[in-house]
Amino acid sequence: MTAAQRWQYLIRTDRSDLAELGLEGWELVSVTVVDGIETFYLKRPCPGFREQITLEQREQALSASREGGGGA
Repeated sequence: MTAAQRWQYLIRTDRSDLAELGLEGWELVSVTVVDGIETFYLKRPCPGFREQITLEQREQALSASREGGGGA
């Protein structure tokens, strides 16, 4: 038996960063308009264990470089 795909969900009311979110793997799945306000619903697959570790390492390295740290 294979594990079911897990998803992350994101809701935005500003369209300005949709292109960037697409580059990060987010897929626009729905748009609603209520009282003239657009709401964007996005999803992407949850990262696997290996991907999650890599993402955490990347965030740590970026954080260290912003703080002036040299990294390893």
